[in-house]
Amino acid sequence: MGESEGNAMELVGLNEAATKLKLSSTALSNLRNRDKSFPLPCETPKSGPIWRAEDIFKYGLRTGRLTEDEYYIPAMWGPSKTIAIVGRARVGKSFVVSMFADKTIHYRDAFSSGGSDKTACPIKNVFIDTNDDFMSFVEFHSSFHTEFKDVPGYEDLCSDAEFLNGTQVSLENTEKLPRFIENIERLVRRILEAEEQYEKQFTDKKAKKSQNTIEVYCKPSDFCRTIMQQAGLKRLEVIDTPGVSGNVEFAKISKADLYVFLLNDANKDEAKTLEKIVEEIKPYIATSNACFLYRSNGFITTKEKFEKEQKKAEESMQQFEELFVHLRGSIISRAMDVLYPAKTCICFPPMDPEDLSLPEELFREKFIEKITRAFSGNTEKLLREEFDKVLNENRDGTFEYVKQILRNIPSHNHCAKSISYFPNFIKEKHDRVKSNDYWRIVNNVSDGYRAEKRLLFTYFQGFTQEKCPEIWKQHTIRYLYHMLSQGVTRDCGLGIGTYHTEDSPALTMIAEESVLAEQVLSEIFNNPQKTRSENYRNALMNNGITSKTWRKVYCTDNSLMIKKLQLIVRCLNRIPTGSRYELVFCRYIGGLRKITEYSILREFFQTDGDCENFVASLNY
Repeated sequence: MGESEGNAMELVGLNEAATKLKLSSTALSNLRNRDKSFPLPCETPKSGPIWRAEDIFKYGLRTGRLTEDEYYIPAMWGPSKTIAIVGRARVGKSFVVSMFADKTIHYRDAFSSGGSDKTACPIKNVFIDTNDDFMSFVEFHSSFHTEFKDVPGYEDLCSDAEFLNGTQVSLENTEKLPRFIENIERLVRRILEAEEQYEKQFTDKKAKKSQNTIEVYCKPSDFCRTIMQQAGLKRLEVIDTPGVSGNVEFAKISKADLYVFLLNDANKDEAKTLEKIVEEIKPYIATSNACFLYRSNGFITTKEKFEKEQKKAEESMQQFEELFVHLRGSIISRAMDVLYPAKTCICFPPMDPEDLSLPEELFREKFIEKITRAFSGNTEKLLREEFDKVLNENRDGTFEYVKQILRNIPSHNHCAKSISYFPNFIKEKHDRVKSNDYWRIVNNVSDGYRAEKRLLFTYFQGFTQEKCPEIWKQHTIRYLYHMLSQGVTRDCGLGIGTYHTEDSPALTMIAEESVLAEQVLSEIFNNPQKTRSENYRNALMNNGITSKTWRKVYCTDNSLMIKKLQLIVRCLNRIPTGSRYELVFCRYIGGLRKITEYSILREFFQTDGDCENFVASLNY
């Protein structure tokens, strides 16, 4: 997908403009009268003048009142959360997702097919709450690669994948979009067949399966906007996964704040599917929230009838809990939301595809409540409160136990040869935006999330109540596991990218920042004559990173992110890496792990140096 400058439209009044320029409102009014170059308001209602925030920022830069490092971030960039929708085929996943889209009917026409399964690959829906006048669009990406070149028909398949890769179609183009989606469906199924054929034909070879994704960018519906406003979000991502049935495997979404399971009824097929999904998803969902939408066929005309169906759903979901008894053996598993479906289920009634009905209104109320509760961060707060009580009673003993647990986390299986992939990474000429980088780094990070979460889950699963009967130890184990498991997927970095379809934060760029940690630190601290943002951009550009929108890149003054890069240089840069994946995994995911360990331990050590030394001594 090509890049173009976004048309940022955050609006500010007199008081906000004054704050941005570090002036009082009176001083700003005087400045407007004196300086004829001051931006003209874009609107002048009775309440007072209104400007584009970007115009105010540019004026501040031009007149020296602001520096580039006091970066302007348009309103669409800010806190973001992710929901993953999972379940069997043809249970209404796409219909649920359509509720979040501003163009609900257009979305349903394209993706909700009234019974047939049209989701052959994950669909990542990005809802951005902004005043920008951007067009909602659909884009496809496939990482189908040369490892499958020995499969018959590879050339044609590769050509078709290349043709569709990065193609965009407007969500409102009712003529072209259905054909576009059908072409993607056919291509993805051909790719899956080719990969299956390769496995059968070359049993002695192991090829990494391609990642195929449809991305949809659009504004939120009123329903979605309510959730975003209550949770304080600017972006919400909702991932619709392929329906699990027959030989179709569950798409392992390794990072989501809420997993929503759609279920038809409590029959054996549904039970087997749910058990299969939960078994596969355990490492990724263990510290996330879960919600079950149970389809009801009852005729609902009143709130009382809805509540009656809700009660039936809870009773039916009680049957599923028996499936998970064997999964509750460890200390961390006993707290997993997903293992108690009766407590987290919502009745999903029949709905009118065109008009908002009473059952849908009642369903939406409960769904909004569940989502906002999942986004509230209360779980982490409660775990921290429990841990604080433990510290108050036995700080020294707890500190020793924390160190013991962290010391015993096993190392990953790193490259056996004493080599570094770093020179090859520079030669690969990466772009800072994922689409122009062909999703290479994003896919590596996604694989890295899974590997790291599996390792942590396997390790912490070993802590059982029999082995650790003391309550204070159980509280400590749950707190450490939650912090580590969340921390290794909590994307963060110095850089901020404000291109309108970048991830929030800009995942590709901050992963590149971690790979280039030593170079970024050197550029920032050794060139005081330039702004921090200039130095940051130069560090990336001088090491082969390209972009058409460098002017949308800024660098924060965040001491914790500086510490993360310093830990990468000290603890991870010398670990052998034989591929791009190993390099990105080691320095980016490893960097997230190290800064999380540092954050957990810092309150125990008297000096920062002592804490850093201990973190450096831990395995990775």
